[in-house]
Amino acid sequence: MDDILLFPIFGIVESGPLLALLVKGTLLCLLGVSLGSESSAMPAIVRHRIALGTVSCLAALPLLAAVFSSWKLPILSREATSGDTNSSLLLGALTLVYLGVAATLLTRLCLDVLRIARLSSRARAGDSAAQLLPGLDHPRGNTPVRYSDEIGSPLTWGFLRPQVLVPQHASRWIADELNMVLHHELAHVQRRDWAGHVLARCVHALYWPVPGIRSLLRQLSLSSEQACDDRVLAAGVAAPQYAAMLLRQAQGHRVPASVPLGHSTELGTRIRYLVVEIVDHSAFARGSSATFFTCFVLTVAVATAQLGQRPELPVVAWGSVGSDDTLQASIFPRETASVDAVVLAVLQPGPARPLPPPAPLKPPRLESLEKPTVPPPGPQSGPPPGSQPRSQPRSQPRIVAPVP
Repeated sequence: MDDILLFPIFGIVESGPLLALLVKGTLLCLLGVSLGSESSAMPAIVRHRIALGTVSCLAALPLLAAVFSSWKLPILSREATSGDTNSSLLLGALTLVYLGVAATLLTRLCLDVLRIARLSSRARAGDSAAQLLPGLDHPRGNTPVRYSDEIGSPLTWGFLRPQVLVPQHASRWIADELNMVLHHELAHVQRRDWAGHVLARCVHALYWPVPGIRSLLRQLSLSSEQACDDRVLAAGVAAPQYAAMLLRQAQGHRVPASVPLGHSTELGTRIRYLVVEIVDHSAFARGSSATFFTCFVLTVAVATAQLGQRPELPVVAWGSVGSDDTLQASIFPRETASVDAVVLAVLQPGPARPLPPPAPLKPPRLESLEKPTVPPPGPQSGPPPGSQPRSQPRSQPRIVAPVP
């Protein structure tokens, strides 16, 4: 959890050299880790080149930032650059913690180098690799091999005068096993992996609070071992035979500040990498110059950046525009607010919309309170109700003629 210890201060303190270095280191580190993850199907030598290029960029970042000119990287707010007494005290305390941890890591590295040097001085001197194994065809066959009873598995250390240390019982190994061990260790010597290992630990001490730094170092270590395994396979060794040798030799304890034959935590991944036939086990690959040139250009671009104030969005208060030109007043407002004020202004409810005027009332219809009577259905015997009766003619007297 110490990877994110310093990041809460990024928004409350003034941008200084240490803060800018950590921010830029974060950008480079996350970029290197993402590229290494995307190139998982590529040969190990390509993945190691990407990880080593990222570590080299992180190591050269402070020097390049001091040499080249700068352009502003607007990521801090105006409120973050003001600062107060409490934030200054917090920044001072966190800076002391950072320096203390960095000094502890560098001291441990120095002690580990002295320990491996003392262990190598106590080891019994032997012949060179070419003399120890007749018929060994390797460009670094003149590397000296020493026997030590303080280690359990072979390892390599040294830059100017590299040496290979093997356990005391290595004299009883068969020729095939000794051939595989020496090819792997001499591949580390030829690739100068010990210098990359020490450089990675120095970069870890400088960027220890940066997220992803440990993932980058694990990627560098694993790809280095897998690239040396590919060189052993390229020498004509069968993959199952070499995997069985790794299982036997990875039983010993790990010696710091060295490049051992293998770590127990990486052993399963390496064996799976060896036995999978669809993986590209190319021992050599082109394009190293282009890779490091690209890393250099990217580092220069990041190193020249400086933390600056990000532009604030203009906000016009409600009803504060006095001009009739609303568009001009919105582009060139009289008052500006911070991003927080913009968010609050958006979240706050605006003025209520006016209600529409009520519709005019219509006069009520006058209706008769008496309900008309509806005659029942069927034939009517008399006139309908409410109608005027017709006058009946009077009955005339009937005149009967006499019978003659």
